[in-house]
Formats: sequence, structure tokens, C-alpha cells
Amino acid sequence: MYQKLWLLKLDWHCSLPEEWKEKLIKFQAQFKALETVEIPRWLHTTSKLIHLHGFCDASELAYSAVIYCYQLNVNEPQVNIMVAKIKVAPVKQISICRLELLGALLLARLFAAVFMVLPDYSISFRAWTDFSVVLYWLAARPRKWKIFVANRTSEILDIVPYEQWFHVPPKDNPADLASRDVNPEN
Repeated sequence: MYQKLWLLKLDWHCSLPEEWKEKLIKFQAQFKALETVEIPRWLHTTSKLIHLHGFCDASELAYSAVIYCYQLNVNEPQVNIMVAKIKVAPVKQISICRLELLGALLLARLFAAVFMVLPDYSISFRAWTDFSVVLYWLAARPRKWKIFVANRTSEILDIVPYEQWFHVPPKDNPADLASRDVNPEN
């Protein structure tokens, strides 16, 4: 929404066009629904072993990544969101393949951040994408690809080895929601 407004290149002192005023008012009203959302911060564990599952996705609007912590506490499974991040797609349009790769890079960087803040834990982890082209790029040596893909696959593989990457069906990918134009009330 804000990126589209910025692309109108309005002068700082100009009023918004009426259609944009209405859109912005509706957009801001949707945030009221977010007041009831609670995301627990504590991992609820005394165990030093945790399992992380990270998911990434992209659309022409944005790319996103989310990491869940899965653990067994008193023989009862528990899943919590650890971290999630969304980035707006660049103004200069790039292919969905490259956006999906940026989503995978975002996920790898989130994993790196989590590893840094949990040095005392034994962590097993898996990275999931619903985009087969990303898995194909990661399976080959980065130098095989052109610069954009080579640089990003190289960084991804430095953090998350290829053996930890898996395919998830798009309908089961929780990162999908964040990369779409969704209403917070839904």
C-alpha cells in the first residue's frame, strides 16, 4: 500500500487523491483486528534440544520467511512461532523465481540470527520452500549460475546446507499468507 502510494510521486505538501484517502482509511482500520493477536515469546522448554522448521515464499507483492520451534514437552508436542519477516518486493520488477530466491535468502538469514541467540541449545532444523526452482538452484554449485543467483545461493548454502532444504506443497506453506495481499481481519 505505502509503496504504491510512493510510486505516485506526489509532492510532500499535496493532498492524496480521494480514492487513495479511502483506501488508506480502510487499510488503517484493518489494524484494529491485530490488537487481539498474541504471539508467545517464551519457548516453554527446559530441554536443550529444539527443532526448527523454517518456511519461505514469495509473490509479486512481497517475500517472506517464518521459523517455528517444535519440541516435545512432557511428551506433548508444542509449536511456537520464533520469528517471521516480510519484505516488500522491489519497485523494479523481478521474476517470481528471483523473488522466491530472495525469500529463501531471507529464511537463511533468519536461521543465522536464531542460531546466534541460542548458542546453548542443540538445534536440528529444516528449511522448506514450495518453489522447485529454488531447490534446483541450491542443488548445483553456485558458480554455475549468473551473478544474481550465484551470490544468493552461495550465501544461503553457507548458512543452510542443501541437505536441510525440502519441498512443501504450496497449500501447506505457512509463509504463503505473509507474501499475499491479505486482510488482517481474516
